[in-house]
Amino acid sequence: MTLMDLNRMSNDLESKSNLLAINPFDLKEIAEFGLLSVRGDLGSKRLSEALKFSTGLKVPTVRSFVSKSKVEAFWMSTDELLIKAPDKAIDGIESKMLKGLKDFHSSVVNISDSRSLFTIKGALCRDILGKLCPVDFDKKIFKIGDFRRTRMAQVPVALSLLEDNYFQIMCYRSVKEYVYNILKMSGCDNSSVNFY
Repeated sequence: MTLMDLNRMSNDLESKSNLLAINPFDLKEIAEFGLLSVRGDLGSKRLSEALKFSTGLKVPTVRSFVSKSKVEAFWMSTDELLIKAPDKAIDGIESKMLKGLKDFHSSVVNISDSRSLFTIKGALCRDILGKLCPVDFDKKIFKIGDFRRTRMAQVPVALSLLEDNYFQIMCYRSVKEYVYNILKMSGCDNSSVNFY
């Protein structure tokens, strides 16, 4: 099925019913944000101090994220962090990270233009995501502050739980329409499996 087919299907569905109004979930794209990819030894004192200096945050533990004052840091791997912040603040954070990591084996790259972000909120959001991702969304397993890198149907995504039944979804910008459309289709009226 092509992206054009998905868009046509989405338009047909929306012409029959307002999906976001009928179903108890809210799907939105985050329009303005900045994103930094930071590579280096996450267990090192130097990187920890640089992150604290630039954001006020500590290094997140495995499969988690930390946040403070609209700035978030996500654990990506043993040698990679993502830092998300308001777009007007990201350049300042980048400068401080570069200063804090000077002469330290590391890299700090602004990747804001390559990613898209969505939020999905509501009682059905765990079921909606559960039909698309090979992740256990049980409330005892996927808790507030947790972060997962996984797949959503045919594309890679990253998921973070901001509040109860309130997820943030990160994907490549090139596939954002695909992600948006399959999320809407997964939440179609009368399609809930009531698993979570």
